[in-house]
Amino acid sequence: MFNAAWAEGKDLSSKTVLEATEAAVQRGVFGAPTFFVGNDLFFGQDRLEWVESAPFLTRLFIGSRGNDE
Repeated sequence: MFNAAWAEGKDLSSKTVLEATEAAVQRGVFGAPTFFVGNDLFFGQDRLEWVESAPFLTRLFIGSRGNDE
């Protein structure tokens, strides 16, 4: 959005952008970069390793509870 507003001069007050922003806020986004793996929120570039390992950790956790989903 920074580039769109400042480098490209785009109008970010469109209905689409405002609706997307509101949806992000409702989901818990409070800054960028924010990543979701399922419903798990990860914030910040320093969390990319956590994002990469999240699917593995989710399978490990579910498997440890005896769920075979």
